[in-house]
Amino acid sequence: RTFLHSFWIKPFIVAVATWFFFMVNQLSLGYVIFRITSDIERLPFPMAPIAAEGATALAESSSKSESWRWRLFSIGTVIGLIWGTIYIVIPTLSSTFLTETVTILPIPFIDFTVNLRAVLPTAVLVINTEISGLLVGMVIPFWAIVGNFIGAMIKNFVMNPAFFHYGLLERWEPGMSFIPTTLAVNFDFWLSAKIGMAFTIFIISMAAIVKALMRGSMEISDTAEDQQFQNQTGPGSGRGDVPIWMALAAFVVASGCMIVFIHWLVPEFPWWILCLFAFVLTPMMSYVAAKMTGITGTTGGAQFPYVREGAIYLSGYQGVDIWFAPMPIGDYSALATTFRVMQLTRTKFISYVKLIAVNFIIVLIASFVFWSFIWKMTAIPSSAYPYAQKMWPFHATIQVLWASSTLPGGSNLMRGIVTLPKILSGVGIASISYAIVMLVKGPLSLFYGLMQGFAGFPMGQYLLLTGALLSRFYFGKRFGHDTWRRYATLLVAGYGCGMGLIAMTSIAVSLVMKSISSVVF
Repeated sequence: RTFLHSFWIKPFIVAVATWFFFMVNQLSLGYVIFRITSDIERLPFPMAPIAAEGATALAESSSKSESWRWRLFSIGTVIGLIWGTIYIVIPTLSSTFLTETVTILPIPFIDFTVNLRAVLPTAVLVINTEISGLLVGMVIPFWAIVGNFIGAMIKNFVMNPAFFHYGLLERWEPGMSFIPTTLAVNFDFWLSAKIGMAFTIFIISMAAIVKALMRGSMEISDTAEDQQFQNQTGPGSGRGDVPIWMALAAFVVASGCMIVFIHWLVPEFPWWILCLFAFVLTPMMSYVAAKMTGITGTTGGAQFPYVREGAIYLSGYQGVDIWFAPMPIGDYSALATTFRVMQLTRTKFISYVKLIAVNFIIVLIASFVFWSFIWKMTAIPSSAYPYAQKMWPFHATIQVLWASSTLPGGSNLMRGIVTLPKILSGVGIASISYAIVMLVKGPLSLFYGLMQGFAGFPMGQYLLLTGALLSRFYFGKRFGHDTWRRYATLLVAGYGCGMGLIAMTSIAVSLVMKSISSVVF
């Protein structure tokens, strides 16, 4: 039970090569998508100012005078330290010094789903126990959160029970908790429907770009951040921009190398599917997710679920080796937000590339050491790792079902899950939602919020809506909406810092104690 063995040399080489190709793809395609969504479409990226304000506050902390940024950042840090003590420190250290893990609040959520089985079959009632959503709700655009909440409520408490009543959700059984219920309704309907919704989002987004380019202008966001940094976009602005064709060329070369590498690993798998993943689905998924992130702050509703798994299953390939091979498919939308943060903090893009290069070497060595160390300490999943103990069965079940589906006489459970009628139903849900929003002349963020709600399950939406309502109707009126928005971003950044500090401290203590007292598992 150790990674420090010669058996792991080949998997390690595969992991390093894959990691390198993905890094090049992420930087190149992420940059192209940033230029589209930020420079051309002028999307607000509501989560970017959080990181930017946090970095600015930390930079100002070295000055002799205490700024308002640092005070607000410190308040958020204290909140994170207090909640982190309850949420992380007590479970972590209790598992180290006591025979049983003590948790004041369940991690990562409280599940009341079983109690709804008689009243609302197939509905879930789950409340997130991590309060960051309350603060984040004060930053994300209000109508995006409202749409998210409405979509989640309609899907969970109206559509799912109705589908069950008419026999569309056959896998659900009374007594199922949140995770089994999620698996059941996803397999019966929503997995296919989310594919249709994601394609519709992509078509609507691309139509908006084409329409804007044809009229020769793009809608400019009126957020304070965009007005402040409006003159810092485009080549020649001091950001260190490179020609888009150069970034696209790097993406094509890295993706091509990735395809050749995978074909060498699994030569029987159709190479044209790899090309489809690399040059069609990856740019499409990344752009749709970046569009969603740029408007709502998260990628919810923008994912193309199980595209990789579905393509392998439909390819007719026999065997399980392909399920463990790397694939040239991914969502690189996060880099759009990262580049946006660098724009807000006036950081040159080349500096981030240098950081990635140095970070690659450090993380490669350090992560391998920590993986080996943690893997030896105790069983995973176990009560020592409550999140893994609760969520690992969910992910493992899906992975095993997919992998067994390509074996001779394997699982038949995956058959009939992805079907054209269900995909078209997702297209209909997204199209009707878009038509309603346009009919009532609602903001586009309301539509993207609805899609986010339909794609997920109500868990963190309750805290998000509470934070949004407090921000809009109390704090915004008291401090001014623009001023409070800047205050809230600093509180969120400080909260994340506080949670990170207390988590790292408690985990470090736990690792030290277990390393000197535990017997190798």
